[in-house]
Amino acid sequence: MYVLVAFVALALGVTSHLGMLSLGRWIAGFPFGAKSFRDAVTWRDRPGTTRALLFARAGGGAVGWYLASALISSAGFFLTGETRIDDKSMRVTVAEGGPANLGGIRDGDRIVAVDGSPVGSWDELRSKVRTTDPLKVDVDRDGRAMSFEVVPAGVPPKILVGPPVQTTHKGAGAALAAGFVTPFDVVRGLLTGLGRTLLGREKPELSGPVGIVRETASAQKSGTGVTLRFVGAIGSYLMTIVVITLLLGAIRGRPSEPKPE
Repeated sequence: MYVLVAFVALALGVTSHLGMLSLGRWIAGFPFGAKSFRDAVTWRDRPGTTRALLFARAGGGAVGWYLASALISSAGFFLTGETRIDDKSMRVTVAEGGPANLGGIRDGDRIVAVDGSPVGSWDELRSKVRTTDPLKVDVDRDGRAMSFEVVPAGVPPKILVGPPVQTTHKGAGAALAAGFVTPFDVVRGLLTGLGRTLLGREKPELSGPVGIVRETASAQKSGTGVTLRFVGAIGSYLMTIVVITLLLGAIRGRPSEPKPE
């Protein structure tokens, strides 16, 4: 029931955003009442009060997205707690039966080097695992230095380790605080991922609506709270569309479709 309500709220948000797209078109130089682009007044020619009103309405749309996403995420945090991923210490969880597990590495080991080269991040670790040739992996296990031979497997080659994941319960106040921070975290992750993709450091994920359905099904199996947090994250992504639409319109400062009639 909670999931259905969340998706209905999100659907209403998508519907209202269609109007925001028209607002972006207006800013681009084609007001709602104009019958043709010849009748349109450009953004630069509009009075300052009109421009201020347009941005106020646009800001209201972005704030609405933010509040909806934050509240849905807060409900998810309250129901299932917060999941934190330790991606800094290089401590690992090991997939049972995977190459690292077969090589002797255990949960909680901290990877410090591969083939003699220091490893300080997951990007560096991934860069070391390129072929299925055996690797010498140095780890720190409770203060003891140990070395293991690990043979990557699969296509692309992997040793099947990941960062530890910890879930902590949150009360109503803490859940609300975490939910209101979530949209910023999502947008920051979005911008970081786009930058990494443009620099060729990360393969773009273009699964689109099919991917959303797949991830929604996966989240639903994990419980209502996880699904609500997923819906909140989707809302945070959509929040950026409002801002991008307005920026494009303001930058162009002219009709976006100057077609003669």
